[in-house]
Amino acid sequence: MSRRGFAQYRCVREACFALFDPTLRSGSRAMVGDGTGGRHPSFLTEAAAAASRTSRMLTPAEARRIGREARRGLSPALRQQASTRLCARLMATPWYRHARVVAVYFALPEEASLDDLVVAAIASGKTVLVPVIGTHGAMSLHALQADMTLRRNRFGIAEPLRSMRRNTNVDWRRRCVVCAPMTAFDAHFNRVGMGGGYYDRLFARMHHMPGVVKIGVAFECQRVTGIAAQAWDVPVDGVVTDARTYGLGAQDESLD
Repeated sequence: MSRRGFAQYRCVREACFALFDPTLRSGSRAMVGDGTGGRHPSFLTEAAAAASRTSRMLTPAEARRIGREARRGLSPALRQQASTRLCARLMATPWYRHARVVAVYFALPEEASLDDLVVAAIASGKTVLVPVIGTHGAMSLHALQADMTLRRNRFGIAEPLRSMRRNTNVDWRRRCVVCAPMTAFDAHFNRVGMGGGYYDRLFARMHHMPGVVKIGVAFECQRVTGIAAQAWDVPVDGVVTDARTYGLGAQDESLD
């Protein structure tokens, strides 16, 4: 994607923000320790703080509500700073460095943005895939092309026009990274999204693709103590936040 094409993507993504309540882009913050001696901006509502003190498993709906409240509490400036740190952490992982293909997502206003990663992936010659939501609950991945035109789907998420979608012949046996947005996550790599189940169905189709690495992406403040997994839920292989990197290797930081 050329600079012009990426600039267009940024403009369309900003236009998507207008569909949502502008209060999603405001909030307060607190400084909390990251457990490594440093500090990072995060936010915990009373509900999230209470959840972190209980040992009981949360229902997906409870975890989703707590995670959304937590990330909504980040101001736009803090959300952007946290997104920058998150992208840097993800790009430092061997999963990303060794990948030929990287599937990303177009962030909604309150989600962690992968803009920095998209620019770096394109510059390094990686194939970048973006999701398209189809009919009957299906979601497919399509290559991000130069100067492609984007539109907003029924959820306000940017995606390529139908006439510009290109299926990419991906060798899924080789290392491919799929980044999935998370509303909340726990120590067992269970994740909840917005409730549509699109990534669970996508991951289920990738079950026999050993080259695929599923990475959950969220702010650190969206972590909860435990989520009661449903039969159809597919956990991610690792988690990257603005503060930590979890899973897939002895050198990664533990969620325990």
